[in-house]
Amino acid sequence: MASNNVTCIAERSACVLRATRLGSDCTPLTGSTDGALTTAIATINLSPDVEEGTRYEPKDACGRILYSASDPDIVKRYNITIDLHMVDFELYELLTDGSLLMGKTGTDWENKVVGVSAPGATTTQGYGVGLEIWTKTASNTGVCGPADTNPPYIRHVLPRVLLRPADRTFEGAPATNSFAGTAEANLSWDEGPWGDWVPEEPMPADSPWVRFYDSLVPTVECGFVTPGSGSGS
Repeated sequence: MASNNVTCIAERSACVLRATRLGSDCTPLTGSTDGALTTAIATINLSPDVEEGTRYEPKDACGRILYSASDPDIVKRYNITIDLHMVDFELYELLTDGSLLMGKTGTDWENKVVGVSAPGATTTQGYGVGLEIWTKTASNTGVCGPADTNPPYIRHVLPRVLLRPADRTFEGAPATNSFAGTAEANLSWDEGPWGDWVPEEPMPADSPWVRFYDSLVPTVECGFVTPGSGSGS
């Protein structure tokens, strides 16, 4: 049977991160404070949280193994860490359930977002975010060529991610703002709220991570954007 694959291609360089707030049933929300994007990615790491399959190796009375069999390992979810270079307090609120701090009357930033508080032990927890990451591709024929045979990007979709602020180091070096948490399946993601889903099939209900080719990256703005409004898609 002939392959129906678009192409076989290499992957490099994380270019854009897009976050979407989730509601109480994990459906993506579409309000004016429910989306945010950034290009300031230092690193994003995913590692599988694995439930090891049961191993069966009974022995006879002489200590010899009678047979060896095992069930397959199961990936339950992914552990995720994110390091960002730039400060975007509205994005940080969206990612972590923190609270925005507004500039006091009489200051240079009156009624503007000037900061964010980290969530504490009694902070009301949200329902997570959906994350999408765009990476560049690479080919031995170069970057030029039509997208139908040389797709320029790969999009990674994590339909439900629960994050918290992670380690922070203060030193004489460029700072990174770090987040850590887990990524899991979300049957309510469907095609997402942005109107730019590529596959014919919606997000699989049992998958915590899918990836597919894309021809464009979304437009990035500082601060909140409205999912599906045209901004960010």
